[in-house]
Amino acid sequence: MTISALSRSAVATTLGALLLICCATSAIWLSWQQQVAQQHVRYTFQVSEQVARVQNIALRAEVHRRGYVSSGVPGDLQDFDTTRRSLLPAVAALALMTSDNPGQQYRIAALRKALTGWLTHMEYSVALRKQGRVAEASAVTNGLEARAGIAHAGALIDATRKEELRLLQERSVKSSWVDQLAKTALVGSLILILLVAGLMARERRHRMLALRNTNARLEEDLIHRHAVEQQLALLATNATDAVLRLDPRGVCVYASPSTLNVVGVPPEMLLGRQTDKLIHADDSAELAQFHESLASGAMERGIISYRSRNPNYPGEWRWLEANSAVVRDSVNGAPVEVIASLRDVTDRKRLELELSAARARAEAAVLAKSSFLANMSHEIRTPMNGVLGFAELLADSGLDPDQERHASMIVDSGKAMMRLLNDILDISKIEAGQMKIAPEHIDLRHALKNCVKLVNPAASQKRIELRVHIDESVPEQIVADGLRIRQIVLNLLGNAIKFTDEGFVSLNARAVGGKLGPELEIAIADTGIGISTERQKAIFEQFVQAEDDTARRFGGTGLGLAISSQLARLMDGALDVESELGIGTIFHVRLPLHAAVAEKASKGAAIAPNGASEEAKSLCVLLAEDHDVNQALMQAMLSRLGHQTVIAPDGAQALARVEETRGTPQAFDIVLMDMQMPVMDGVEATRRIRAMGISGSELPIVALTANAYSDDVEACLSAGMQAHLAKPVPLADLDTILKKWTTPAGRLPVPAATAAAEPLKISAALRDRFEMRKRETFTRADEIIASGAFTLGEVEELCGLFHKLAGSAGLFGEAALGELASSFEDDLPIWAAEERAAKAAGAVSQMRLRSEVAQIVN
Repeated sequence: MTISALSRSAVATTLGALLLICCATSAIWLSWQQQVAQQHVRYTFQVSEQVARVQNIALRAEVHRRGYVSSGVPGDLQDFDTTRRSLLPAVAALALMTSDNPGQQYRIAALRKALTGWLTHMEYSVALRKQGRVAEASAVTNGLEARAGIAHAGALIDATRKEELRLLQERSVKSSWVDQLAKTALVGSLILILLVAGLMARERRHRMLALRNTNARLEEDLIHRHAVEQQLALLATNATDAVLRLDPRGVCVYASPSTLNVVGVPPEMLLGRQTDKLIHADDSAELAQFHESLASGAMERGIISYRSRNPNYPGEWRWLEANSAVVRDSVNGAPVEVIASLRDVTDRKRLELELSAARARAEAAVLAKSSFLANMSHEIRTPMNGVLGFAELLADSGLDPDQERHASMIVDSGKAMMRLLNDILDISKIEAGQMKIAPEHIDLRHALKNCVKLVNPAASQKRIELRVHIDESVPEQIVADGLRIRQIVLNLLGNAIKFTDEGFVSLNARAVGGKLGPELEIAIADTGIGISTERQKAIFEQFVQAEDDTARRFGGTGLGLAISSQLARLMDGALDVESELGIGTIFHVRLPLHAAVAEKASKGAAIAPNGASEEAKSLCVLLAEDHDVNQALMQAMLSRLGHQTVIAPDGAQALARVEETRGTPQAFDIVLMDMQMPVMDGVEATRRIRAMGISGSELPIVALTANAYSDDVEACLSAGMQAHLAKPVPLADLDTILKKWTTPAGRLPVPAATAAAEPLKISAALRDRFEMRKRETFTRADEIIASGAFTLGEVEELCGLFHKLAGSAGLFGEAALGELASSFEDDLPIWAAEERAAKAAGAVSQMRLRSEVAQIVN
């Protein structure tokens, strides 16, 4: 049988099997398509019914609304509430039923938006009717906006229904087409089966003819095999490597002539003997195990190096490398012998040992260098802390302008030296393998926005626009080393601003797909000087900058990018760069993205006071707070708990009060410190208090802030505070934190009636003051927006107003307003300059609306 005949036979058989499989598959697929088409038709009917149901619910809601507005009958109000609550779930069910249709999804999303607005409009008119404002409610109900909302919703419902009717017609046509195609496929399958049968009969005839040539081909193969064996014998005789054949016991059954040159023993002396007597004692056990693995069939092939004694030179050992493979029986596959090719690698082994020793010496030198740099950094850091601390105290001690400028230069130079020391310490830790990554739950969006806020003054000073875009795909909470991410981003942003004289610097974050899962990509772009192509790889090396004159023009040590790149690698990520000289640069940071469940600060948890089990004590509390409404509110809460309060409107006065009363009977038991205050903020005031030698056990400090992000809490604790309370502060939480961190011996007992068992009642005067401050905030915001300038000072002022509002609104029943103010406080500094006025105006409008709704509800 010829190879071509066998090939044709195999092709014919394969083709026949494939055709049969195709026929069967086609029949199954067509049957399935027919069922799918019929199911789609039924499903379209169901969607049409759901559309009609949504329209019916919407109309009934409008009828009940109008009935209640016109008559005020409670039954109409109850029917309206029942119908209103069922409308959006019906729309959600409709959206779920059409999830496979993007066009319908878009229409239903628009319908949901329209119906939501319509419901809001109806609820507003009903709220007016509840308040007895019948005329206004009727005007709202019958106004142009109401009719426009009804018409818009009706148009969307009609469009959805028309689309379903179109789909019904289309799917009916498809169902008929599939039926016709199934019949055609059945006839085609019968024809193909007949054709395959004919082809297979023809191939059988060709196969029989091909068998006649088999004997001749076998004879040719035997002749060719004999010639190959002769060539192999020639190679074995003249090869430089020694070839041995060993049986499973390790006895040599063949040794090539080159064995004398490689092993130093004539081949005939090895035949019928084991070769282990020539092996070095230290390598004998390993070589025996290696041969056993091959002889047992556990390993097919392998390479091993060992020392062999040179019989011609006693005491001399040579290194041999054996490249071995097992030979198996052709019938049962059992191992029958091992073939080994031996080569003298003495010179190579000597070089490897020298390289290994040199590498060990180099690693020891690197480790010694890293240890020295780390120790020196720590040793220099201690006196530098003293230099910085006393220089800052000197600068604030009432010097004349020249002396103050000189002291400020000392502080700036000291901080530059500390940054350099920190960089050297970081690079030393990385090289020594001591840099540890500490994953934690972090609010990534807030962390990135905070980085931008930190560099915003430097960008504003150079009149560079800062742009920020965080894609919706980026989760709020992730598990990562927040400290190292901030270190990388701040370094890249600082470099971008430093090397950019005009244009913009942007930060874009998004979630992307990676080889091993989702990844976080942070891109920091600038329109600065750029980096030449040949220098782009070198900038990630230590003490290397983009150009030779970069350090002279811009300063720096060339460590920042090296540290950032290695930190990214430690977090299983990467740092890459794209740049064009004179155009700008984009740095891409890619890190594994592990989303986490958002961790929110607990507000208002029902924590009961200790009561009778522990007698409450009256405390002397220093309240550092600049907002008069929050001052009055916190003072009322502390008074309710039976404590005395001393108010300091900024951090500097708080520091002075602590220093004045220390060691006196008027010393404070605890400090409640707001983080954001004029003159001196709470974090800096805490650092100054701790620098005076006042420990946390002597004077606990608790932070008060409208923000409860993880990095805010970390900043408080690292400054020397003991705990953190997020505004609005529940009375029970305040009571618990005071009891936890104070042990005021000798204080008077607080009457049981003052415990935090009942909610705090806010006086009318305090509420009026809050409303006045709220109006002042909105008025001042309107003035800043109308000016259109948005200087750095105005942005900071507006952020401060929003921060105060965020801290007090919750306790006056306007938690939603407080959340909006806190969100806009974070976003305002990072809005693009050309969009800031419009976005700020929208923010104030939203807060006004929230305030009005809260007043109606309350």
